Amino acid sequence: MSNAKKNIRQITIDTIESFCKRKGISIREFGAVHMGDPFFVYRLKKATTDPRLSTIQKAWDAVS
Repeated sequence: MSNAKKNIRQITIDTIESFCKRKGISIREFGAVHMGDPFFVYRLKKATTDPRLSTIQKAWDAVS
C-alpha cells in the first residue's frame, strides 16, 4: 500500500473518530447510520482491503 493511501485512510479514520466524539456516538453507530455498515470503521482500521474513492467520499460527506 502506498503512503498516500495510508495517509488518506488514517486521516479518514481520525476524522470519523473526532466526529463521533463530538456527536457522542460510537464508531459502530456512525458506520450503521452513515455508511450502511456498522463495521465500516473497524474494517477501515484493519486495512484488509482498499475502499473505493466513492466510499471514502461518502464518509467525508457524512462528517462535513
